[in-house]
Amino acid sequence: MKIIHSLYTKAGIALLCIMGGAAAISGFGISFQIRDRLQAQLEENADFTAYITERALAPLIDGRNYTEIQQLIETTGAYRFIKAIFLIDRNDNIVASSDIFTIGEHRNLPIVKKIFEKNLLKMVDSTDEFYATAYPVRTRSYDPGSESDITHVLYLLLKTDTQNQILSSLKGSMILLIVIIFAVIVLLGIGLIHFIMMKPLNRLILTMEKIAMGGEYRQSINVKRKDELGIFMNHFNHMVTMIASRTEELARSRERLDLALEASEAGLWDWNVETGEVIWNERWATMLGYGMDDITHHVSSWEKLLHPEDKERVMKELEAHMSGKKHLYQTEQRLLCKDNSWKWILDTGKVVERNSKGKPVRCLGTHIDITHRKKIEAELENHRKNLVQLVKERTRELEKTQKELINKAVEAGRAQLSAMVLHNIGNAITPVGVTMEKLKQGNIKPMIEYLVQCYQELAEHKETLTEYVTRDPRGTQIARYMGELIKDIEMERQKNDSLIEKASAAIDYVSQVLSLQRAYAPGTDEMKENIRINHLVEDALRIQETSLSKRGIILEKNLASGLPLFSMEKNKFMQVIVNFIKNSCDAIDENPDFAPHKIEVSTYYREGKDNSYLQKENDQSYFKENNDASHSKVRNDDSSLNERIVCSSGHIGIRISDTGCGVETNQQSRIFEFGVSSKGSSGFGLYYCKSFVEANNGTLEIFSEGKGKGAAVILEFELDNFG
Repeated sequence: MKIIHSLYTKAGIALLCIMGGAAAISGFGISFQIRDRLQAQLEENADFTAYITERALAPLIDGRNYTEIQQLIETTGAYRFIKAIFLIDRNDNIVASSDIFTIGEHRNLPIVKKIFEKNLLKMVDSTDEFYATAYPVRTRSYDPGSESDITHVLYLLLKTDTQNQILSSLKGSMILLIVIIFAVIVLLGIGLIHFIMMKPLNRLILTMEKIAMGGEYRQSINVKRKDELGIFMNHFNHMVTMIASRTEELARSRERLDLALEASEAGLWDWNVETGEVIWNERWATMLGYGMDDITHHVSSWEKLLHPEDKERVMKELEAHMSGKKHLYQTEQRLLCKDNSWKWILDTGKVVERNSKGKPVRCLGTHIDITHRKKIEAELENHRKNLVQLVKERTRELEKTQKELINKAVEAGRAQLSAMVLHNIGNAITPVGVTMEKLKQGNIKPMIEYLVQCYQELAEHKETLTEYVTRDPRGTQIARYMGELIKDIEMERQKNDSLIEKASAAIDYVSQVLSLQRAYAPGTDEMKENIRINHLVEDALRIQETSLSKRGIILEKNLASGLPLFSMEKNKFMQVIVNFIKNSCDAIDENPDFAPHKIEVSTYYREGKDNSYLQKENDQSYFKENNDASHSKVRNDDSSLNERIVCSSGHIGIRISDTGCGVETNQQSRIFEFGVSSKGSSGFGLYYCKSFVEANNGTLEIFSEGKGKGAAVILEFELDNFG
């Protein structure tokens, strides 16, 4: 069997097949060439003989000398390469023949007919048994009406026996020569194969046996060749060197892995997914208290050790990794120990081999005991819960303190609001008192006394009243004075009416202020209610109207129509708005050189949940477009409650800007902090305002380009945060 599978045998058989095929093809080719050459020579002899005979026959046929014709045919038929010769006329009659015994066999010959029909110069017909040629004979006795001048055809039947003998003799010699050459070439080929290929391959085989049997990866082959086999052997030497290097590196890596596993106290497992077999190291088993022989090396053994509460979760994670949904498999699971206790294990693994269909074949992983860590985490969780409870209790205390502080601030704000109301009432009552004093000090009393005197004098002269008022100088003067007195009384009445109207207006204003004061009077527990923000702003401006007027401040209102209702503690919100308007007045007092003194109050509504409005506050064109858009999206603010839009989302806000002293850039982020004030006050007002706004899920921002450049405050609330 070894000889059969030897490369020598295979190479020899291949050479034999190749050389045998080449020899056979060469032999057939040479024999065909020789046969063709013999046939060509035979045909040349026939052509020459026919040419000479045709020249000799033409005059004999014209002279009708049939005896000489027969003699000439017989003489020509005696040539050694001619088997028989016939002279045939147009009527297919054999005029002369060298073989009278076969005359009957040579009638109606196809090649003879074709010579006559097509006026051909020559026709050849050959088979394995005979070789025949036909040539035309032209004489003067042809039929003038015929299209051909051929009167007879010379038909030659040639001998092929000599040709076949020559071919047989040559074939024998040629076969012997080919066999000799073939044997020599095969022997030379085998020798060349041995020295060129087999000898180096044997060296390569011996080297590979040493590597395979003894693991001697440092073996190499001395190569001095530069052909393909030399290149192959050089690559083999390089491959062996790389394998040796990788083997050493793998051994070092294995050593490091063993050290790392030993240091980390990790158990290693190797799972054959297709068979279910699992190989694990000793640490895998001992961390659970088992020996290597206590657990069957199958994946089902691990499944039996899994805690029932962890099994579904772990299998789900494992399946997610096996199917390729997750790059790594890692779970924390409880495994049953030999002493029936449970240990927490960090199980980490990864598929390292898949088949052609993508199905997992092999998976590697580790087990690490995390029981101690889990115990610490449980203790930390208990501490966290205790800390959360402490934080909640402390938060409740802080919230209580903050509520008390805010209530004090609210009371202070209400006191401030009451002081403003009383101040405005005082300002309104003063003109009423002045008016009353003017009414007391009016000229109506002297006029009445003089009118009484005039009446008394007229009464004394009632008998001669006509003569007295027309002729008596005193009576005439009284009549004139009474006319002027009536005019003065009418003027005084008009003046008094004007004073009374002013007093009535002042009294009405006092009534309005008192109504506002009652509307925003302090209560024990204020409840949220649906408010109209524009009405609240109008009331705040009305409270501050006297203060604005005394300072000569121009008030510009830009209140968007159709704003939706939203829920708010009205009194507290009122204090916030009044506080910001008052601050704007104070800021203008600190910047008297800037003209005009102006406060602008605007309300708006915008859709969406972003803070783009606050971010673009300094862009006045954006504010105008946004505010104009709010007019087109809502109904008129004077509509009834049932007709008002109910918004599920969006923002509603107030913008209060002034031309006052402004806020420095570095102070804007601290302006709402507790205790920060630019006026020397307690600094609690703005802090309270921001706390109130943020407590109601709102935002409060201040914008200013710097000192002396005015400021703007924006209060904005998200509607879907209100019930």
